Amino acid sequence: MDRLNDKLLKIASELTTLYEREQFQRPYNINLIDELHAGENAHSRILRMLLQYRKKNEYPVFASFVDWVLRYTDVTDKIEIVAPRFTCEEERIDVLVEEVPHYAFIIENKIHCAIDQQQQIERYVDLVIRHGVPVEHIYVIYLTSDGNKEVSDISLTVKAKEQLGITEGTSGRFIEMNYRDDILPWLEEQVLPECTVREELLVSAVRQYIDHLKGMFGMRLEELKVMDKMVIMVKNELGLDSLEQVIETKRDLEHLNSSIELIMKKEIETIGNTYIRDVLKKFTDLNDYDLNCSFGLMNLWIRIKPKNWNKCAFSISFEDVTIYGISHFDVNNNPVDNAVRADVIARMSPLGFRTSLWWPCWKRTDKKYIMPDASFWLNVQNLYRDEVAEYVKRCFEEVYEKTKDLDL
Repeated sequence: MDRLNDKLLKIASELTTLYEREQFQRPYNINLIDELHAGENAHSRILRMLLQYRKKNEYPVFASFVDWVLRYTDVTDKIEIVAPRFTCEEERIDVLVEEVPHYAFIIENKIHCAIDQQQQIERYVDLVIRHGVPVEHIYVIYLTSDGNKEVSDISLTVKAKEQLGITEGTSGRFIEMNYRDDILPWLEEQVLPECTVREELLVSAVRQYIDHLKGMFGMRLEELKVMDKMVIMVKNELGLDSLEQVIETKRDLEHLNSSIELIMKKEIETIGNTYIRDVLKKFTDLNDYDLNCSFGLMNLWIRIKPKNWNKCAFSISFEDVTIYGISHFDVNNNPVDNAVRADVIARMSPLGFRTSLWWPCWKRTDKKYIMPDASFWLNVQNLYRDEVAEYVKRCFEEVYEKTKDLDL
């Protein structure tokens, strides 16, 4: 097994060399979305922009999207679209399209595999119900990159399943879609043909986005040619002449990948504990605050609770982007009084804070802390070190100094 692992690692290195050489030799190609390194929020904004396209008092792109979505449900009644409202990132919902009281489509964007948050879908459904949309007219679209990420029970709770009509035999109004198999073909087959020649900028934007998604999934023509060369190299190097050999090698690779993922998980936890938690603990112990932390790939969660706060805590959390502020422990069973919530945001909004259901006040972190991906954790280890913990302390003090006298 060790010899096979060595061979697989050697081939992986050779494949990287081949890929980089072929990339260098490719014809010049530019895609602005590639260059801007679009995150989940950018993809959500692009999706909202497309959905809200209006022509002759109709919404043809949104209408085609609804038809595409409803193919995955048992709904037979046609949804009448008159005057929808399109929002992005309001109240922490990635994309929301609603026409109160007739329908609402909640889109939870996980294109870059952001981790599910506690009661996330349940919270969003409850929020839209408060807007005035009956629960039976609410649809939730769980939008992933390629369909491999599954929703967790911590987000899609028992209550959320009941609200969305999910049973053992049907997914109800909870629809799992992905960019590769749904959004990309929908853009090519439905959206692009709907754009008129006169709308040059719109046509250009849609084409750029289609090309960007194809690039994400290795579906550009030039990349497919490179992939063919890589397949031939792997087949020859490993001597894969039968299906049995392919299956066995795939299994070995999965074992190797699982081992690497476990090693990476432990390394990130060690980095987080060494450079963030241990430094913060000196601060929280000195001030008699409670401290809880969780670190991982695409996971950064820190909670500091002063002794005089019983319903809330200061939190830093990755939720599509990393945010910080005051968060509830349980918004359903022990919520902050509305008057107190209003007082919080009145004090914090001049500093750029916003409010949502679970966060009496929140704001995005500085840009370099916004995405806890592999590059972030490498920077924590090699560049930032104690800097992240010091930044967290400053964020906490910014919030606590303004709100420490409130009943939180």
